[in-house]
Amino acid sequence: HFKPASQGKRFNLHLQPAFSTVDARDAESAVFFLVDNAVKYSAGRVCVRTGKVRGRSYIAVSNDIAPSVAKGGGVGLELVKFLVDRNGGTLRFRRGRSAFTVLVSFPGS
Repeated sequence: HFKPASQGKRFNLHLQPAFSTVDARDAESAVFFLVDNAVKYSAGRVCVRTGKVRGRSYIAVSNDIAPSVAKGGGVGLELVKFLVDRNGGTLRFRRGRSAFTVLVSFPGS
């Protein structure tokens, strides 16, 4: 699914164990939508980080913002919010001048 949109883009993966007790299908869907959005709206770079902080598992997906991207959340991020909320997680956004980051955290195992 990512192949056409990912052509010419660089991926940085920083993956540490991040076990959680959330529904596996919900977590998989949330990650899929986050990475899909990051790839679609990136100018060329996507970074995915996972790990654990203070007993919570997290995934952070960042991308450099393509100049043509308008402000807005979109249906994908609304679905991510629903899935995260349903599993007791939190969802935060950080938009800088040239990067956008979505941080999801879930209760750890």
